[in-house]
Amino acid sequence: MPIPAAPQPDWRLGFQSLETEYVEPVILPVQGVIPKEVRGTLYRVGPARHVVFGEPLRHWFDGDGMMHSFSLTDSQVQYRCRFVNTQGHQEEERAQRRIFRSFGTPPSGGPLARFRHRKRGKNTANTSMIFHAGELWALSEGGWPHRIDPQTLATLGATDLNGCLQKPEGYSAHPRYCEKTGELWNFSVLHGRQQLMSIHCRDAQGRNRVVARFPSPMPAMVHDFALTASHVLIKFDPYVLPAFPLWLLLGQRAPGQLLTWRPELGSHIAVIPRSGGEPRWVQLDPRFAVHSIHATSDGPDLLWDVLSFADDTIMKVFAQVMTGPITTPAFCFPERIRIPPSGKATVTRLSETALDLPRHLAATGSAHSHVFGVTWTRRADFMNAPACLNVATGKTEIVPIAAGDYAGECIPIRKESATSDRAAWLLTVVLNTTLRRSELRIYDGESLDAPAVATMAMPHVMPLGFHGCFVPA
Repeated sequence: MPIPAAPQPDWRLGFQSLETEYVEPVILPVQGVIPKEVRGTLYRVGPARHVVFGEPLRHWFDGDGMMHSFSLTDSQVQYRCRFVNTQGHQEEERAQRRIFRSFGTPPSGGPLARFRHRKRGKNTANTSMIFHAGELWALSEGGWPHRIDPQTLATLGATDLNGCLQKPEGYSAHPRYCEKTGELWNFSVLHGRQQLMSIHCRDAQGRNRVVARFPSPMPAMVHDFALTASHVLIKFDPYVLPAFPLWLLLGQRAPGQLLTWRPELGSHIAVIPRSGGEPRWVQLDPRFAVHSIHATSDGPDLLWDVLSFADDTIMKVFAQVMTGPITTPAFCFPERIRIPPSGKATVTRLSETALDLPRHLAATGSAHSHVFGVTWTRRADFMNAPACLNVATGKTEIVPIAAGDYAGECIPIRKESATSDRAAWLLTVVLNTTLRRSELRIYDGESLDAPAVATMAMPHVMPLGFHGCFVPA
């Protein structure tokens, strides 16, 4: 008798493709009351096409990005969703087949077809959205930002930031906004014989300039960074491509299939003045930090709070989620890196609660006391519950979320009467596997033990994604 297949975990519902677009808005029913501070539009983006014309993709990072907008008023919520109409998306739509390689999936076809398309990586525009200087962007570090119409979600085209980006250059999906100057800061990566990093600053009027360029100490995957009042901090962890990635050059493998964990290389932090100049390099023991929380200064030292994994196991998890159960879970914990004016950095763990997708209300360079994120409850094998970490005490409060519910990134909206950086409303999209739909929910960041103050049922399951932004009315 054949052995029956193992049952699929319920969160796998969030990894099915969504092909339905809502070009015209639909009204979502509201259960509860929308707080007065939450008037504006929540934008989210994530991979939505996990099977491309019958061909499954191999990694969570690989699906074409779909944008979602929730426009909230006093009495209703209007919802739209559309694919980011990138060049790669258009070409595959015309061909009605998969063509390009992406982060974890090589080009389509046999060895000859893969070789033919070896230089054609796809910008999936599926990781984050940001609104700055009157423009809304969809971002993925696989290429340039895509400008999006804030109302209709129509794709307006890719931008090279006024000539500051070269054609193969990837602009990070984690830009940082400086409240004091109105500037948007970010980094880009240009791959080649030596990986070249660039620091970008976009002023409040939308003018971009390159502040610094420097070679990377190793061909590492870099996803996030930090901005203080005086410095840019970028960490290079030893998750690297081989010196000569032959199988990538021949088109037979994707970049994510060749990245390997090399702890003997250690981790390296580049400390770059916001005024420009050469980076100062600081070493620390190897760790793998995907997401940055916040950075500030403490006298002559810089303090950088990050979420750290012990190694690269999480990248294997990001491939396993595409097919079924996670065989080896990976958890990241909040850590504080103290960077002295000279010498090696030191690391202190802030909490024993695993947390990811961090957001906070602290301004650039200022101190922060609370961090919102998503964690795992004891019964869950996938992150599922909104949480709030007290940075000083290490205590974490967690929403008692129902079985079968899986929350995404929590975006905090400051309350009008806020006296602390915990006084916020949290906007999160929750996969409700019991009802087989997604829901926009609003939680009170000061009372996480209470039910959601408002719930808006969506007309379908929104595939599990990564990041977004909120633009006040």
